[in-house]
Amino acid sequence: MSANKRGTPDILAVINGRFVAIEVKTEKGKASAIQQAQIRRIQQAGGVAFIAKSVDEVIENLAISDIALD
Repeated sequence: MSANKRGTPDILAVINGRFVAIEVKTEKGKASAIQQAQIRRIQQAGGVAFIAKSVDEVIENLAISDIALD
């Protein structure tokens, strides 16, 4: 049994006052339709949400979103 609603990204955080949601996938992994929909909903609400397959992708996406890691 999952504690989260289906499609909820794996990592949820607030970084420097911004809501961030990250769906973690392996190199070959793909997000399901419901996961993609949840990411879009978060983005439309002003949050930062994306799929990442590596730490480098997380850092890159946060930088694109103007979120600095201290």
